[in-house]
Amino acid sequence: MKVRFIHCSDLHLGAPYSMLPREAADRRRADQRETFARIIDLALRPASKADLLLISGDLFDSDHPSPRDVAFVRGQLQKLAGGGVRTFIIPGNHDPWCDKGFWSKADFSSVRLFTRPQFEFEQLPDLGISVCGIAPDASNCSKNQLAGFDSALPSRVSILLCHGSWLTFADEEMRGECHPFSAEDVRKLPFRYVALGHYHAHRRVENAAIYPGTPEAVGFSRNDLGDRFVVVGTIDDDGSVEAAPQKINVVSHVMEEFDCTAETYQSLRQKIERLLSPSNYVRIVLKGRPSADVVAACEKLSEELADLSAYLSVESRFSNVASLPSENIYLKRFVEKMNARIQSAPEDRKPLLGKALEMGVRAFMKE
Repeated sequence: MKVRFIHCSDLHLGAPYSMLPREAADRRRADQRETFARIIDLALRPASKADLLLISGDLFDSDHPSPRDVAFVRGQLQKLAGGGVRTFIIPGNHDPWCDKGFWSKADFSSVRLFTRPQFEFEQLPDLGISVCGIAPDASNCSKNQLAGFDSALPSRVSILLCHGSWLTFADEEMRGECHPFSAEDVRKLPFRYVALGHYHAHRRVENAAIYPGTPEAVGFSRNDLGDRFVVVGTIDDDGSVEAAPQKINVVSHVMEEFDCTAETYQSLRQKIERLLSPSNYVRIVLKGRPSADVVAACEKLSEELADLSAYLSVESRFSNVASLPSENIYLKRFVEKMNARIQSAPEDRKPLLGKALEMGVRAFMKE
């Protein structure tokens, strides 16, 4: 028989979204709950009903999740259990297990939770497989938990849940390592599928060792941008695995940087408009050496275009301002002096002086 599974990780329910205004942050936390409910509905969908739901860490954003999020998750997992889908969870580095912590008291009776930093197995004789989980060890995050695995598998076909850092993960911007491992460590494992967690972008380490990425973006780092996924897969009687990403998000985070040196206000506005959508949270960073007209006008971009997107932030980080028409002699002198100060200033002072230059140009242009 085929065993069907859905693999997700890094939901980060209750994330603060501190980069957003309070109302927008509240909406994104509601989006997270809605997306988790969609994952549950996907697992219960009659046409492709799952046998297993695998959650490989960071279900919650902290080890003190809100009662609201806990109650919501409990209700969704009970719904899943009522439909005959078995759930397996490991903690992550954001919501680690600790003595007297959340996971030690969590009342998720319908779930198999692996809480120890060692390999634990659950046999599923009716499906002919076993599921293994290893929880992160918060007291020793630098340890490679996958190296040297030598346990005997209790069944011919087994799945592993683990939460850690693949050392050669492409484009990774996060700081700090969590139980780092190599692709070679994964190749040596006897598991037919390795359900990975920790990184926010979808990546395959090996054919059957996958990071699904976070189902809803929690920031604007490179690994949070664009479509988000869960992994939907099957394991055959012979142990062969088929697994593919399935888009699950409704809202997307978009971030772009524009060099404004050769832009007019209209050309810049058109480029930004192409990124806007009612389902996009958009962050724009303006750089370069723009004309004074662009500096003066870009302050109103967010206000003028806000209704075209779920959220829009336009941030300017101009290095200086281009030459000005000679007829505006006071503005011209101000810009020349400020550009010279920025050029000679220490690196840590340049952003502050650049912002002062922008504010001065806008004040002159309003006059």
